[in-house]
Amino acid sequence: MLERRGGPGNREVNGRGRSSEYGSAQGRNHYERGQQRGHGQQSRGQQGRNQRSRGRAPVRTKRISRADVARALDETELLPAIVFVFSRNGCDQAVRQCLYDGIRLTTREERDEIRRAALAEVADMSDEERRVLGVSEWISGLERGIAAHHAGLLPAFKTVVEQLFQRRLVKLVYATETLALGINMPARAVAIERLDKFNGEERVALTSGEYTQLTGRAGRRGIDTEGHAIVVWNDGVELESLAHLAGARSFPVKSSFRPTANMTVNLLQRMNLEVARDTLELSFAQFQTDRAVVDHARELRAEQESLASYDAAAARAHGSDRKRWEDRARKLRRKVERGRRQIASRTGTIARTFERVVEELLQLEYLESVEGEPEVTLWGELLRRIYGDRDLLVAECLRHDAFRGLDAAGLAAMCCVLSYEPRRDDDIEPRLPGGAAFAAAHDRVLDTWVLLDDLAERYRLPRTEMPHAGLASTMHAWSRGISIERLLEDTGIGAGDFVRWSKQTIDLLDQIAQACEAAVLAQLDEDRLSDLAQLAREAKRSVRRGIVEASSSS
Repeated sequence: MLERRGGPGNREVNGRGRSSEYGSAQGRNHYERGQQRGHGQQSRGQQGRNQRSRGRAPVRTKRISRADVARALDETELLPAIVFVFSRNGCDQAVRQCLYDGIRLTTREERDEIRRAALAEVADMSDEERRVLGVSEWISGLERGIAAHHAGLLPAFKTVVEQLFQRRLVKLVYATETLALGINMPARAVAIERLDKFNGEERVALTSGEYTQLTGRAGRRGIDTEGHAIVVWNDGVELESLAHLAGARSFPVKSSFRPTANMTVNLLQRMNLEVARDTLELSFAQFQTDRAVVDHARELRAEQESLASYDAAAARAHGSDRKRWEDRARKLRRKVERGRRQIASRTGTIARTFERVVEELLQLEYLESVEGEPEVTLWGELLRRIYGDRDLLVAECLRHDAFRGLDAAGLAAMCCVLSYEPRRDDDIEPRLPGGAAFAAAHDRVLDTWVLLDDLAERYRLPRTEMPHAGLASTMHAWSRGISIERLLEDTGIGAGDFVRWSKQTIDLLDQIAQACEAAVLAQLDEDRLSDLAQLAREAKRSVRRGIVEASSSS
């Protein structure tokens, strides 16, 4: 199946290329063979089986191999192309399968240029680092014009792949859907292996918005007059569903905006409560909520008009007719009142959430009431400098000295606990680093989280996930100086994943250091917070080394 996606004009026409015919031809051959076996001469055994069974199991078509897809894209001149595979492991396997089948998409001159670019990127790596990171296999794939791109790769590797693809040296990239977001890698064609993906719990079908996001990369501006979107054929592909995906043009955007503790103290540091509330009423999230109310309000107006008619009819009627109209009016009036309450509850929801956050922060003394107006306290000033989903938890831990007894490696590991968010399909078993000091600090952090979780429930606010210690031991070992090759071999974590969470840890350590230094300047718990700021700086230096430092842009 081949869909041509227009270039600048976004014109779409139905078309068919050799790559699309490849899957259909295979399907027709299998079908025709099944038909011949079903309607041609049959042995007596076959006839007997047919007499005993009125139906025949459907014939399954042979799955098109990734190497065959690569050949088809090359033969039909649809390279450079991106093939979306909805798993990191699947992307890596696809590259290996193409190498095993001898796929080569580059000339000798291109291979030399690719090798120079790749070797320049890994020049500072030791032989052991190159071995554990699979540099040899990675370069081998690049030289053949084939590469993987996903979040588990080292950032430097992904950068090289992106640059070589833009220079038209790498011709075929197997990527997860994260590549569709904000990365400049325009392709002539985009292929999608499946129309469903695993979300961590079950396989779910692609939405029309996801399909358009993926296939929107097809067609290079200023180079191609049209792009090609290809869906690899398999038994699960339904043409009607595919046509619906390709033809849909309405993609709802839902805002996930919500007031947070950090946002609240930053707003109230700059404006009063009324202005802050009015500002939030102008948010896109509130606009979406209000727009959803419009249809409900329209129905309510129609019901109110009907109610007026019922009342008028009851006033004119007599006897049993009057009672019947009054009963109808009474039922409709109850329904109208329910509708009014529902509309009132949905109007101004963002501002009401903000007001509940203000109440929570007043109770925790990050805000104080001065002449009826909430003002930011010194601890609120510290909270202003902590960003992230667990902003209030981190501030409470700093305020109540939950990190006491930790050394630099322990603080790095604890910041990893506070920033790490496991994927839904991760099976990393939480394991705390050795030592009673870390275990005690971890218990204090969890106790603080429980208190804040209860408070969020009381004020009907969004609740945060419990901190996860899945990478605590890994970060502790890295901060203590373990080599990257030993760390990756011992833990099995991907280099890209480790670098990403190391950067998150560094970011939180930096926030803690800056927040504590600002608090010291404001003469707030000077000795303790000054020591904690120095410890956070030391922990940051211990994490930012080796491939983590090489992958950092600042």
